[in-house]
Amino acid sequence: MHKTKPPIHVNKHLKIIQHICFWLTYFSLYIIYAHINYCTDYPVLIRDNLLYVAIDIIISYTIIKITYISLIKKNYFQLTAFSFISLAIGVLLYRLVYVYIIAYLINNYKVYDFWDFNIMHYSYSLFFPVALINIIHLIRKWVHSQREMYEIAKAKINHELSFLKIQLNQHFLFNTLNNIDSLIYSDPESASQTIVNLSNLLRYSIYETNVQRVPMKKEINYIATFIELYALRIIESDKIELKISGDFDNLYIVHRLFIPFVENALIYGKKDDDSKIYISITFVGNKVILHTMNQIKKMEYDKQGGVGINNIKRTLDLVYPEKYNLEMKNEDNWYTVKLSIELDDERNNDMYYSG
Repeated sequence: MHKTKPPIHVNKHLKIIQHICFWLTYFSLYIIYAHINYCTDYPVLIRDNLLYVAIDIIISYTIIKITYISLIKKNYFQLTAFSFISLAIGVLLYRLVYVYIIAYLINNYKVYDFWDFNIMHYSYSLFFPVALINIIHLIRKWVHSQREMYEIAKAKINHELSFLKIQLNQHFLFNTLNNIDSLIYSDPESASQTIVNLSNLLRYSIYETNVQRVPMKKEINYIATFIELYALRIIESDKIELKISGDFDNLYIVHRLFIPFVENALIYGKKDDDSKIYISITFVGNKVILHTMNQIKKMEYDKQGGVGINNIKRTLDLVYPEKYNLEMKNEDNWYTVKLSIELDDERNNDMYYSG
């Protein structure tokens, strides 16, 4: 049975741990880099740079918050302006830390000109960690957003498919119950057999409520039973020719996908004189081809189709986009349907029949 996935969410504690790990990794790598390039002892580097990394963290999350608010409001000028202001404040804090804490309090060195410093060096030292954490954050938000959009789209498709399935079942019941009603008085025995066949078909349909694809062999049996049910109304059963060819043991298909086409051929196909209804299902590799032919009266050309066919077209668009081809033609009093689909095999099917 297909189970609905829980909503995507991020554990807050895990998120905090991930951010702590990022800053510990960044700080450790920077200390190693500074030690190699400036030959300064590790304790001194750690002591002096702890305050700098604290500033990095404050500015980083300030800009992340500004980015989040600005993108929601689509105010890109605000984003740019506040980002530059935050970076400028960060550079100023860098300078305050160096002048009044590292130089004056720790090293007993007085800096006489506060503004005499390399602003590019300060800006780069601040910009690199801030930009790095913001880029990572934006990528994660984008990935999370894509996953949410995928789940929403998938849920929408499942909802539409469920609705289409309900419509299809109603359409099938409507036609079949009309058939039974017409047989009750004229042929009670056939009506009884029709009810038994209908019961079997409905049992199969109920088992398929929570799956999108079923084994092809079960669907073939379903179609054969459906035709047998309808053929009870026809005195000459040889008016319907069903031909199945090819290997379909490991193939799966959407439940009741072919039935509206088969049903239309049976309902609107001429059954008098030498007319016949031809239904063939051919398998070539993982491709299935449904071919129906039925002779119809000219006045009935516009009757074929309806809600069943419209729903099937919608289902094909949802489940088999760019993997199917459907042709329906009216030529010389013959109505022809040819539907070819690339199916899923057992290895790729994650929603299978469990009945």
